Amino acid sequence: MLKATHTTHCRTACKAVAILLAMALLWACTADNDAEDESAKRDLRVAFTMQITQASPRNASENWGNYAPSTTGSATENAINPNTLKIMICNAEGQVMAQVEQIEMTKKSDTEYAITGTWMNAADKLSLAKKIMVVANSQEAIADGNLQALAFNRTDTQSYLPMWGVATLPTLVTGKSNNIGSISMLRAVAKVQVSLRNDMAKKGFSIASLAVNRYNAKGYVVPDTYNKVAQTTDIGFEGSLHAYDASATDTPLYFTDEQQIYLPEYTNVGATAPATISVELNRNGQHEGNYTLYFRTYDSDGAPTGAPYNIQRNHYYLYTIYKAGDQLIVTLHVKPWNVRQHDDIIM
Repeated sequence: MLKATHTTHCRTACKAVAILLAMALLWACTADNDAEDESAKRDLRVAFTMQITQASPRNASENWGNYAPSTTGSATENAINPNTLKIMICNAEGQVMAQVEQIEMTKKSDTEYAITGTWMNAADKLSLAKKIMVVANSQEAIADGNLQALAFNRTDTQSYLPMWGVATLPTLVTGKSNNIGSISMLRAVAKVQVSLRNDMAKKGFSIASLAVNRYNAKGYVVPDTYNKVAQTTDIGFEGSLHAYDASATDTPLYFTDEQQIYLPEYTNVGATAPATISVELNRNGQHEGNYTLYFRTYDSDGAPTGAPYNIQRNHYYLYTIYKAGDQLIVTLHVKPWNVRQHDDIIM
């Protein structure tokens, strides 16, 4: 009887200890969950549609908004490397306050991407958050939040073109997903192409070589007025040129008439050594002549009599050339690169 009673007491005590341990573990888990819930309430999710916008043929006082659609760009021109996406929460002056983390990207079409991410511990800074900025295809880190100085090498643009965009933030709510709407992206490079008029090939002409003379080997990812606008399409052409002049080089940059070349911004207006393009023409396989193309307005006779153009981001400079007697006739179109409008995506 004594042994049975002792055993019963032991079992009762063990059960009591087990219950206490279970309650303690439950309390600990509940406390952890409460802490996680409280932390999550301080975070917020952002969701937006990233759109690759167009270049423009308009004059320098206008901006990138309100243009008719044009042809879509190539796969390279619209491609986004998800591993390079940087999303920043900024104040009204465009200064970086925080980085968005846990970024996820889904390609919706050739020119649009659905993006989501998390702004951690956002609660204390919500009142200061006024803009959201996005940088894509830039391998460089943003030192001390200094977007103005974020640069790229021209040689790093073979597969992906660096881009930037900005939008105004709506009223944000922590603990929830916040739809930002759409953010248009500007490429940080210009596109240049030279081709013969269609009838020139029938006459035996071909382009033997093409080379850009004087160009910038580096460029800045953001335009000069990146921190002064509410959205990307508010950027005006005038005053936004952000050329990396210190990297200008005289080494010819060769390309062909079967490809486009992508160039960082370059200051031609007022330059003592403006950028030009050298063209060597063949006729029936033999050297015909050497010519120079300018980033300038060409008149109806195909002569460069107008004002010079800066080589400006997200612009498409398309030269069409042909021979009339001894004269090379040039037509330069500064064309829309591409744009598409889509409905917003809410994640």
